Amino acid sequence: MYKKDLFRKNISIFKKMKRKMVMNYKNNFYFFFFLFFVFFFFFRKYHDV
Repeated sequence: MYKKDLFRKNISIFKKMKRKMVMNYKNNFYFFFFLFFVFFFFFRKYHDV
């Protein structure tokens, strides 16, 4: 239950960040890609533990 809540919280924060990013999408394309990659990698690592 706690993990699901944490997951939802992170997703909502990420969605908000995504909305901000879309405004400067062309400028921050690589930064956004990097951010997404780090987020994904971190979450997979967190899930394994």
